[in-house]
Amino acid sequence: MAPVGEPNTPYHEAVLDFVAAEVWARPVLSRRERRWITLTCAAMAGQITAVQAHVRSAVDTGDISLEELAEFALHFAVYAGWPLGSLVQNVISEMADRV
Repeated sequence: MAPVGEPNTPYHEAVLDFVAAEVWARPVLSRRERRWITLTCAAMAGQITAVQAHVRSAVDTGDISLEELAEFALHFAVYAGWPLGSLVQNVISEMADRV
C-alpha cells in the first residue's frame, strides 16, 4: 500500500504498526485477496471514504483492474443489496473517470 505518512496520533500509529505492518504482511493470503476482503467489508459497512481509499489503492497498485471492480460491484449488489452496490459502483465510476 502507498505510505500514509508519519503517525501523528496513537490511533494512526496503531493502524500503521498493526494493520499495515502486521496484518497485511502475513503470508497466507495474498495482497490481492486481502484487498477483496477489505473492499467487501468497507462496502458492507457503507463506509464511502474507506471504499474510495481501497478502490484507489487497488487500482494504483495494479492489484485489481477497473473491469474486475465493475464486476465486483454487480456481484456485491446481488448479495449485499442494490443501495450498497450503488455506492461501490459510484466510487468505481469516479475512479474510471480519474484514470
